[in-house]
Amino acid sequence: SSFTTPNSRGTIVQAYRVNDLWLGLTGAIPLSDQWSIGMTFFGIQHSEATVASLDFRVPGSTNTVGTSASRVAVTAYGLTLNFGVSYRPTKFLSLGLRVQTPLVGVAGSADVYSSSNTVTNGTLVTNGEDRKDQPVVYNLPLDMTLGQAWQVGSIVELLFDTSFQLGTTYSSIPGSSFSTEVSTSPTFRFNLGAEWKFVDWLPIRMGVFYNPSALHDFVANQSNQTRADFFGFTIGAALVSKNVETGLGFFNLMGSGETNPSTSSTFRVPA
Repeated sequence: SSFTTPNSRGTIVQAYRVNDLWLGLTGAIPLSDQWSIGMTFFGIQHSEATVASLDFRVPGSTNTVGTSASRVAVTAYGLTLNFGVSYRPTKFLSLGLRVQTPLVGVAGSADVYSSSNTVTNGTLVTNGEDRKDQPVVYNLPLDMTLGQAWQVGSIVELLFDTSFQLGTTYSSIPGSSFSTEVSTSPTFRFNLGAEWKFVDWLPIRMGVFYNPSALHDFVANQSNQTRADFFGFTIGAALVSKNVETGLGFFNLMGSGETNPSTSSTFRVPA
């Protein structure tokens, strides 16, 4: 992204990537014809990487320039448990409750690097930061879901669930200038689905969902903060035999929101 003012010209280059890997082990058991319980144990890897550079010049002045480069790499590991219970009071109605415990951080580290050089009227000023294996914090708060399923006739089943996530507040890289103050608020999510069984061995499933951002209070100039509301839909089919069910599906996710630029320095030059 290039920018131009009456007295300056500059270019910002920025890349930002986030990856999450969840590996789970699940077990469930029916207690009766109406009640069932289950649990999933998750191990989670969360990683972020940011690279940014800035080149700043004042046309007509060979003694006023600025350059900077920064790189941040964060990896965090944690554990969480999902507890679930389902209840079928009638043939046509099912209820389910899921509770996900807050994330327990196991390990994590961050490498941060920045270097900026400014020349103002012939005077060079250099500063930066170079830290490796810095402790990091990554939190996920308590999250729960209440779902319902209604059997409409012999072909259609409708499903609706509401999820609720508590808020959390933490500093991502304590002690570093690249630390982000994360503060999320309690937030609801909504999902609506349907299943059609024109034949028992080939159910067709569709759904729509709305996931608003948990970052309600957007703080300007906080690098790596992104606030986005997401909408989406799913569609798929399953092949059901006596002991095995195999599914194939498609989902589409659309987001709308805003993000902060990640620049390592602010350059001030004479008018």
